[in-house]
Amino acid sequence: MSVSRFLMLLVAVSFAYFKIPLKKLNKEALVNSTSTDLPTTQSMSSSLLYNYYNLQYIADIYVGSSLKWFSVLVSTTSPHLWIPSTSCIYCHASFSYFDPSTSSTYKYIGSNYKASYSFGYAKGDLSSDIFGIGDDTFIYVYDQKFILAHEDSGFDAAYFDGVLGLEYGYLSFGYPTFLDKLKAQGQISRKLFSVYLNDNYFLGSSYDGSAITFGGYDLAAYSSSSSVKYVYLDKNNGKWQLKLSKLYVEGWSISSGTFTANFDVGNGLIVAPPTEFYNITSDIALYGDCWWSGGFLNCDCGFSYSIYDYPIISFKLGSYYTFGLNPWDYFYQADSTTCILLFGMGTDSITWNLGDPFFRKYYTIFDADYAMIGFADALRYSTTALAANTSSINKIKTVDREALIQKEKSDQSGAENSTSIYYWAISGILLACLSGFIYLSYKIKRASDQGIPYHKISA
Repeated sequence: MSVSRFLMLLVAVSFAYFKIPLKKLNKEALVNSTSTDLPTTQSMSSSLLYNYYNLQYIADIYVGSSLKWFSVLVSTTSPHLWIPSTSCIYCHASFSYFDPSTSSTYKYIGSNYKASYSFGYAKGDLSSDIFGIGDDTFIYVYDQKFILAHEDSGFDAAYFDGVLGLEYGYLSFGYPTFLDKLKAQGQISRKLFSVYLNDNYFLGSSYDGSAITFGGYDLAAYSSSSSVKYVYLDKNNGKWQLKLSKLYVEGWSISSGTFTANFDVGNGLIVAPPTEFYNITSDIALYGDCWWSGGFLNCDCGFSYSIYDYPIISFKLGSYYTFGLNPWDYFYQADSTTCILLFGMGTDSITWNLGDPFFRKYYTIFDADYAMIGFADALRYSTTALAANTSSINKIKTVDREALIQKEKSDQSGAENSTSIYYWAISGILLACLSGFIYLSYKIKRASDQGIPYHKISA
């Protein structure tokens, strides 16, 4: 894939998308049921997701008595749920639009409600209806509050219709979120969800089904580990947010102070504070041949260098656990020789946003009941890929970071010395020319005083 195509896909709000196929169900029974007729609590419901170039993961939901299909962005940094209306004039181009007159269960609540994001907004009528989701088990809720959008901004490059917010703690305009409703209406037994994002670049993957699971998690299906490392949320502020206490590049700490890390499913990048962004990109560039293009650090990963030449980047979350990313986790392979660093620069000096590159490495459990996030190594590599790359994986080149830094300084010093020599050489030539000009002017003046013709003046 070209760099330009990568940028185009990433511009689509830099969020992931999920695809959740619908299982067969009795629609009439669903539509004619009442809230008191809801089925007994499900332990959990898993939904398959579709990976598009490692940049987009598309989700399907079904809305209203007719169960109309919509593709949505799943966001863990927003509590709001919205879809576009058929009367939406100032909206981005969508795959589906909702006509409330086609749903017998639709209710209008109020107008001029707005879901705001850092990049734009969606505005419309606060409404309620049936919302369904699921693959192995189809789950649904009644009377789910959402915005039926008549206007949006900032979504022109988006490949989805609306947004499904799964932020922790916050209510949506004072009403329960989709996750709250699933628990309250007995569709799930635990107010939690887990996310597995598969990876189809570099080493490949035989585990094609990315997934979001409501109400539980499945280590046997999505993790190579039998245990989970839990970290409690940093603050009681309604966000999926942990303390980030250290940042390492190949074991060397490159940060000072404590940071806050938002866990941002749907963000295609890892977004760093400005100072840390500069430090980490400068360090990575020491390990290979890198250059800037389109606002992203590009590195050689197939001409003079390979992906295995670049360092491991690690994050210490909370007080105990450190989680590392290998170079094939944080690079995007644009072509056979070029890799793009999946790091972006934020504006806040203490806030990180850990996006999809992190979730592809770690199967992640968002537990709202106990206010914590759990991590387990995600299944990633196929048997074939492992057999071909085991020696490289287990023997990533050990690099003397101090030697690299000294080499960089030496190269800069050499460049400065070369520049200095060049400067003095040019200065000498200019000085000689100036001296010659002054001497020639003196000869001409003297010859003129003596009445000697110019053509007879000798040097």
